Amino acid sequence: MAIYKQINSKGALSTHSGLRNCLKYILIPEKTDIEHTYVIGTYNGKATDAEEIYRSFIQTKRRYNADKGRQYAHSVISFHQDEKITPEQALSFAIDFGEKTYEGHEVAIAVHCDKEHIHCHMVTNTVSYLDGSKLHKSNNDLQGDKDYCNELCQKYGLTVAEKGKHFDGSAITDGEIISWDKDTYRLLSDYTKKSYVADCGIAFMESISSAQTKDDFIKQMQSHGWQVDWKGSKKHIVFKNADGKKVRDSNLFKTFHLPATKELITVEFDRKSDLAGQAERIRLSELEEAGRRKPNAEISNNRTKRGSHARGI
Repeated sequence: MAIYKQINSKGALSTHSGLRNCLKYILIPEKTDIEHTYVIGTYNGKATDAEEIYRSFIQTKRRYNADKGRQYAHSVISFHQDEKITPEQALSFAIDFGEKTYEGHEVAIAVHCDKEHIHCHMVTNTVSYLDGSKLHKSNNDLQGDKDYCNELCQKYGLTVAEKGKHFDGSAITDGEIISWDKDTYRLLSDYTKKSYVADCGIAFMESISSAQTKDDFIKQMQSHGWQVDWKGSKKHIVFKNADGKKVRDSNLFKTFHLPATKELITVEFDRKSDLAGQAERIRLSELEEAGRRKPNAEISNNRTKRGSHARGI
């Protein structure tokens, strides 16, 4: 099973430093290596050289005078931890996916194996190297990309994500699964006095919205009065309150359409980790750039002062 997701880094997507730092992040040696990286397009350098890839992206933009606006797209394909797939197969999968869904665009791909599940990062130049056209994905396009991801799962002999089913094929619920939002929160709030399951749902929503890691999530659930039994060997996460009432993750998923399964929670933490890593690299890059500008500014000021004294001002 493969889950395809776009990563929204807010303002970083529209800056050169955001592009550079995103490339640096996905190519960190601790997370990937030369055997598990690839660049789709005209780039001929090392697939692990973030700076060279960055320059290639910028050259493409400037060739077509299209260096404004959104600079890149960042997406991730995550494979279920029980999926029988190797890093090499994951890279091949991502290349097939990128060549079709981002046709005509440079795409830097890196397979990360530092988590329980294999996942592939893709950073795409928003300007086409073929004709300079700008990348644009409508909601229909994104759905088509997800459908193609499922097609590739079939091609590679992987489990295909099915609506309302777990990785092992067991049923969760009929109908479409939707993301939780403010309306869901209000609905849950109306039922907290009547249902401990709804109370657990609210605790989950408040915890997952701010938690950055599994441990952080567990601590926040505990602060809301719910103990968390999350073991790698078990299929489900089980929440238990002070009265001994237990709620399975699948129950929250089925009853309130909350993204409460192990797979979805893990994907959410990976997304937050990626955003945090990018933000930190942008911050450090800006500090470094400011440090370089300061000495130059001081030199310029000193020259101005010397010139003023020389003229008797």
